[in-house]
Amino acid sequence: ERVRGGSRLRVERVLGTDTYRLSGQVASGYRGTLSLPVGNPTRYALHAFADRLREAGIDVSDLRLWDIDDLASPPSVADGAAPLLVHVSPPLSALAQHINHESDNLYAEHVFRTLVADGSASAAARRVTDFLDAAGADTEGIAVRDGSGLSRKNYLTPNAMAALLRHMARHRHAGAFR
Repeated sequence: ERVRGGSRLRVERVLGTDTYRLSGQVASGYRGTLSLPVGNPTRYALHAFADRLREAGIDVSDLRLWDIDDLASPPSVADGAAPLLVHVSPPLSALAQHINHESDNLYAEHVFRTLVADGSASAAARRVTDFLDAAGADTEGIAVRDGSGLSRKNYLTPNAMAALLRHMARHRHAGAFR
C-alpha cells in the first residue's frame, strides 16, 4: 500500500487472526491513518466499548464479554434493566448507500446481524438464503457466513447473483441500492 510522500508500507494479516505485520518505510512527518478490517467485528466492538468504559474511570474488572455467536442461546434482558444508550439509526437506504460507496465491512456486518432478533450470524445467514430463494435464485451451492463478505466460506453462484440483481431491479426499494 502506498503512503504519502513516496513512502511504502506493506500490511499483511496473519490468516484467521487479528495480527498484522507491517513492513516498509513511513516518512517521519506522516500523520495519516490506516484502516484495517477485523476478523470478528462483534468481539472488536465489545473490547473497544470496555476500553472506553475503562478510560472513563468505570471499573470493568467484573465485566464478562461474550460474542453472541459463541452463546448457545440469545441473552435475555433482566427484569427492570434500563438501556445504557438508545440510538436511532439513519434509514436503511442511507446505510446501504454508505456501505456500497465506502465498501464498509463493519457496517455491512452489523446490518446483516440486524436482519434477525437474536443478532447471530447463523440466523442472519438463513434469512439471506431465504430471501435469495424468494428472489428466484437457486440456493443450491451457495453459502452465507457473514455480512461483510470477508469470510472465505461465503459462496454465491453467478446465476444466484443474476437472480438477485434482477429481483432487486424490480423491487419497490430498488432506488436505495443504486
